Amino acid sequence: MNSTQLFPLASSVIILVFATLVLRRFAARRSSHLLVWGIGLLMFGVASLAEAYSTVAWHPLAFRLWYLAGAALSAAWIGQGSVHLLAGAKLPNLLLALILGYAAAAVLFLSLSRLGIGAGVVAALIAFQGLIFAGVLWRRIVRRWNPARLAMLLTWVLIAGSIVAAYLVFSLPLNPAGFNPAEPLSAQYREILPPAAGVRKVTPVLNIYGTIALVGGALYSAWLLWRKETMPHRVVGNVLIAVGAMLIASTSAMVRLGLADYLYVGQLLAAGLMFSGFLLASARASMPSPAAPAKA
Repeated sequence: MNSTQLFPLASSVIILVFATLVLRRFAARRSSHLLVWGIGLLMFGVASLAEAYSTVAWHPLAFRLWYLAGAALSAAWIGQGSVHLLAGAKLPNLLLALILGYAAAAVLFLSLSRLGIGAGVVAALIAFQGLIFAGVLWRRIVRRWNPARLAMLLTWVLIAGSIVAAYLVFSLPLNPAGFNPAEPLSAQYREILPPAAGVRKVTPVLNIYGTIALVGGALYSAWLLWRKETMPHRVVGNVLIAVGAMLIASTSAMVRLGLADYLYVGQLLAAGLMFSGFLLASARASMPSPAAPAKA
């Protein structure tokens, strides 16, 4: 077994152990954020196993599981666990304000591209105005809503989105001629999926949402603990979780920069960082949540 096969297999083992610990704690405490975290981590582990298999041979089921569980859904589900966890800090309200604000900005400014205005200018306008819209919605409307109910609403939206994504992934025709076992799936999925596949439009939305929720939730927890000047190991644990999540989110950027050879190393490092962060954030508790040291 060479390193190309070993790294994704090692990542899957780490993540599946991580998922098992989180789900065992859910069985003991019945906290919703632990269940959602566990589902997301199981998806990540399944995707890593599928990727490990794909370093040896082609199988359409392995590719579909990798794309659905890993590329499309795992980040969103893991991030949604942080949304439930930090409902008391109104993270669901903030996320909903951002979603609505940027959706309004996109509707307002995307039509400008038809007038010959460059895509970069349109993206900058959406980024700037979306933040303004989100701030207005937060101050005047969204922050007053019940955060626990919003967390459940966002979870049901995620469930619906996951069902749609699963249908799209498993109904697509694949091009096995575009597969090369020597390359990571992240570097070649565009050749395997149809060019106009609808799931490719859904995937970035789910990943952005999940990354913002996970990284933002972990850093916010770290900031709360740092401000209280208590339990510094839990501050470090949350920072490690955030760094690991950002490494996972940087997968597509690594491929575009020609660093696909280091992709498996990055994924293994991300899995190790998140699991180490979990262990640090769980210190002095039986088996606490990886993103919620403040409530362990």
